[in-house]
Amino acid sequence: MSLGNFKKDIVNKDIPLSNLLREAKIIGLNHKKNKFVSWINKELNGYDRDKVSNYRILKGNIKGFNPYRGWIPIFYNDPKTQELVSRMGVSQSVGQLEKLLENIKNDNLMYMKYSPEVEANIRKTIDTETEIALFVNSSQVFGILDSVRNILLDQILKIESKNSSNNSSVEGKKNVGFWNKGKGARLINSKISGFNIGIKNEGEDMYVEGNEFSLKNKNNRDEKWFSMQNPWIWLIFTVVGGL
Repeated sequence: MSLGNFKKDIVNKDIPLSNLLREAKIIGLNHKKNKFVSWINKELNGYDRDKVSNYRILKGNIKGFNPYRGWIPIFYNDPKTQELVSRMGVSQSVGQLEKLLENIKNDNLMYMKYSPEVEANIRKTIDTETEIALFVNSSQVFGILDSVRNILLDQILKIESKNSSNNSSVEGKKNVGFWNKGKGARLINSKISGFNIGIKNEGEDMYVEGNEFSLKNKNNRDEKWFSMQNPWIWLIFTVVGGL
């Protein structure tokens, strides 16, 4: 798949993000983008114990389940503690989040479970064995997937831009010809981005092959080879170009 077509797929919300990440992984490996591939792996497999990025942090209301009254809010006297337990880093994979949102609209209230370790610590602070969860607006979870999609697009654009830059600097061999009649020189082809430069000068042909400069006489016999590192060669090009 070309990068151009892949960009169109990224902005197409009908294509599952998890599928796009798998395709992007192949692109990343082909272009030796190790950090990009590492990030893709975390989004595909979940963050486990790795620190999650800021776009994966949700903020909501912590509640505990009461068998008689349902979900009830949990409040702490310390504002810092309340702020801490009201935030959650989402470690689930993109596929799990997509599955979670399948039957949920963009503005629904939903709850997210804390990790077993965090939930156990919260239970200790409130001295109860009740089930605990963080209630958030579903738009925040949709926002995680949007952030991943945006990052994916940015990375593909960077790869495409680098490829374009490399292609413009190494376009293969381009021909540049000069025809010298009398005193002046006329530029035949204006593309000067390669090592195949031909200069015709009344029976003598000067041209570049690789990094060497050749001067041939009428009998097509090499008179002299010069290295392109020789400053006089650059001077020749400068003078000819200025005629």
